[in-house]
Amino acid sequence: MKKVLLSLSMLALAGSVSLFSSCDAIKDKVKEEANIDINETFDGVDATFEIPVITQLENTTYPDTAEAPNEIKGELEAAGAVLEMSDIDKVTITSAKLVFNNCDAQNNASNFESAMVLFYSNTNPETRWICSNDQIPDVNGEEIVLVPDPNINLKEYLNSSTKIYYVSGVNMRRPTTKVMNATLKITYRMEGNTN
Repeated sequence: MKKVLLSLSMLALAGSVSLFSSCDAIKDKVKEEANIDINETFDGVDATFEIPVITQLENTTYPDTAEAPNEIKGELEAAGAVLEMSDIDKVTITSAKLVFNNCDAQNNASNFESAMVLFYSNTNPETRWICSNDQIPDVNGEEIVLVPDPNINLKEYLNSSTKIYYVSGVNMRRPTTKVMNATLKITYRMEGNTN
């Protein structure tokens, strides 16, 4: 009886090993034969800043940076075994805005004439301009719409786990009187093909 149970156990173990290796083979085969066009738009992880009281009105860079996890890697992982980094040809920004979370009549988007956002990653220290607005309207508001260049390919930043954003090149219309809390919201587009 022990020999029968042992034989059945060995057979079950061999079957499960075979099942797992055949699952891997199936995934590889799907990857090989699939010709999947990748054209996906997704929201990035919000990055938050504290912008200090501003008294200098021209060309200010703020020391506060905002870190965000690399959501592009997360998007690939969510797609499972079918998509890999090598399948991605291009990653661009389709929209961006800086939203102020604690506006009042003296401290809001109208204080700013222009602003740009730059970033780098924990694996690529080269700073990169990603979006800006040189003509912010003089209207009280909670957000600044930033314009990205759709031709800038951010693929080289894909292998990082963290991106670091900062606000620079700011020209002010009026000084602010308090620290402003801001959230950067970005939408990305990922393009490529699995063949």
